[in-house]
Formats: sequence, structure tokens, C-alpha cells
Amino acid sequence: MAAITNTSGRRKTAVARIYLSEGTGNFTINGKDYKEYFPTLVLQYKVHQAFKVTETDGKYDSKPTSMVAVSPGQAEALACHLQSVD
Repeated sequence: MAAITNTSGRRKTAVARIYLSEGTGNFTINGKDYKEYFPTLVLQYKVHQAFKVTETDGKYDSKPTSMVAVSPGQAEALACHLQSVD
């Protein structure tokens, strides 16, 4: 069984908790595909930016939870968190 990393990220008043494990790049938020949760390309880019910068896009499955509103702050909280994961 692959190891699962659990941590959280914060940006202003937004908080994102994420479970990250080795996988194929599946990205679901509160049980929904991230593209449903973040419908604009700008927010989708912010979420995936950390994976692209570290050249790990498609190598990990991500399951963020505890996100209650669709906003740039939520996307930035998620991106801040992903940047802090080793």
C-alpha cells in the first residue's frame, strides 16, 4: 500500500486539507473532479501549478477536503499546500 501524506494549506481565510498519494494524477475535491469544483482555467492552473513546477504532474493522486467555497483563495490555499509537500 502506498504512503499517504495528509496536511493542510492556508491562504488568507481559506483552508485546504489534502491527502496525497502516489498514483496516476486523479484529482478529486470533496468527491468531485477538480474541474467541476474550479470551473475556470485560471483556478485550474493555480491548482496544478505546484505539480508542473516540480515536474510531478500525473504522478500523484490528490484528494483535498474541507473546502467549502469556490474562490481564488481556495485555489491559492491548495497551491500553497502542494508547494510545501516534500
